[in-house]
Amino acid sequence: MKPIYLSLLLALLFITAKSHAQTSAVTIENKLYQAGIAPAFISGLYTGIISYKALKQHGDFGLGAPDKMAGEMVMLDGKVYHTASSGKTYLADDRTTTPMAFVTNFKPTKTIPIPSSLTVEQLYAMLDSHMVNHNGLYAYRVRGYFDSIVTRAFAAPTEPYDRLAALLHTQVFFTEHAIHGDLIGFRIPIFLEGVSITGYHFHFLSQDKAHGGHLVSMLLRGGTVEIQTLQAFEMMIPSEPNTYQKFDYSVDLRGDLKNIEQPKQP
Repeated sequence: MKPIYLSLLLALLFITAKSHAQTSAVTIENKLYQAGIAPAFISGLYTGIISYKALKQHGDFGLGAPDKMAGEMVMLDGKVYHTASSGKTYLADDRTTTPMAFVTNFKPTKTIPIPSSLTVEQLYAMLDSHMVNHNGLYAYRVRGYFDSIVTRAFAAPTEPYDRLAALLHTQVFFTEHAIHGDLIGFRIPIFLEGVSITGYHFHFLSQDKAHGGHLVSMLLRGGTVEIQTLQAFEMMIPSEPNTYQKFDYSVDLRGDLKNIEQPKQP
């Protein structure tokens, strides 16, 4: 069995194979909903598959990509914002669609202070130290003051769409200084590799909602981290006959994912 199919099987088992006791304890408040399949998305299937109006039925907090990969997307307090490659961040229309998104109803059960200035790597190490289950699924909201933060957004590609790793030269970087804002993100465990984007993944939204994008680097001076432990994973599987039904899920895209999720500034 090829790795991608094994990962898909594990994900489906995680979704469906719950005891009665587990099922009764799991509610929409502590479930991660994923729209789309990661390998298909990063291979060039950028056309939206679900509207924001429909996505909001599954959560009020999350991140993803806009239709046609025209920038970056974040959801906070039930509102969806786009950051375009121009740097403009704006409230998105509910009729807009997304090809890939991760959302939950954010109900944090733990809040920890940020003790000192942190880089991205130091933030991840701190979050690791507070994990009870290293194979767990977590949602995070970081509220703080940033001495500096670098984010990115992709310029909308033209058809026929190339895979995302081949479009890295089109990403645009933004640097902000002395700014208040939020990091919205998740940590997805390695056993979902093959269907999801594992590890830490954060997008930024400034307090004034004027700046955003995919987190690249930062110096976070202070603030708090709110943590929610998620107990279920639900995935929407697109079934368009000319795209998703014909996609080759056996291709190993782990190298592409690393380059996409950990971009380097020119």
